[in-house]
Amino acid sequence: MVNKLIIRILNASLRINVVDGDEDLLYRAFEEELFPRRYIPEYTISNSYREYDAVIDYHMDSGGFSIEDIDLDSVPEKYGVRGGVPGAYVNESPYFFILQVFTRILVRKDYLVLTDSVSFIDHYGRVHLVLGYPHDGKSSILVVALSNGGRLLTTENTILKLTHNGLVIVGGTRILVYDPRVFQVYDLRRIEPDAVTKHGYHIVDLGNDTFRSDGYRVDDIVLIHASFRSSGVEFERVTGRKILKTLWSFSASLLRGLDYYEPYPLDLSRGLEEGLISRLRRVSELYRTRFFEAFGSHRDIYQGLARGGLEGLTL
Repeated sequence: MVNKLIIRILNASLRINVVDGDEDLLYRAFEEELFPRRYIPEYTISNSYREYDAVIDYHMDSGGFSIEDIDLDSVPEKYGVRGGVPGAYVNESPYFFILQVFTRILVRKDYLVLTDSVSFIDHYGRVHLVLGYPHDGKSSILVVALSNGGRLLTTENTILKLTHNGLVIVGGTRILVYDPRVFQVYDLRRIEPDAVTKHGYHIVDLGNDTFRSDGYRVDDIVLIHASFRSSGVEFERVTGRKILKTLWSFSASLLRGLDYYEPYPLDLSRGLEEGLISRLRRVSELYRTRFFEAFGSHRDIYQGLARGGLEGLTL
């Protein structure tokens, strides 16, 4: 018996055929759990959509997870996997695999999907796209922004559309996971979490009511390096090859399997490199005076971003 589960992100659709397994278990693993929404951009689940960009045959068993077949030349693309029910801390690989497949679908449709990225609107109304390597302070700067009257847009992975005059944020993850020490360090009003991870990090579900249909145009891009022990802020303008190198790292990571999952990730960039680098070159041109690197405390970086915009700073 085969049951199907359809997951949609924007205009991208993925059908999962549940082979020799319980569709309800897979449904609950995606619909009722917060964990996949920490990493997979805001999605909906249905069983009535008729056109799909990719199909996964999910052979359920009691084991871990393995990818047994892949056909990128078929229409729709097809994947065959085997494994147990996805779950946080016990079988997370299916979630990251599906994130990777969705990334390929979205890039094929001319979107950019940036990992390790967050975005927010400051209290003056400017939209900031913030990049940062793991533990460089992205989530803490979101808490600071929220405490200062900002609006949070994306929290881990960000979907963007390139237009003639800039990037537009059209979707992304909406689950905020952060270190609660941020409240004590910066004397911020405490936010009541929706859940707590086993390592003590707080989780807040931002919901899906922030995005408007035309998205949010990015005013600037900032690569941050922040810590609780830092003070002040220093901004440096990123220029030349470093812009493209940085954009490539954050936009190709999910496609190329640099975000690790068991037993090892696929490289799903085949056929997409030329179009991707063409869009990144255009982004590099559009933001050549609005791409910065920031060093300092989360609070001071936020205040620097919000204080009249980076273009008004003395660098």
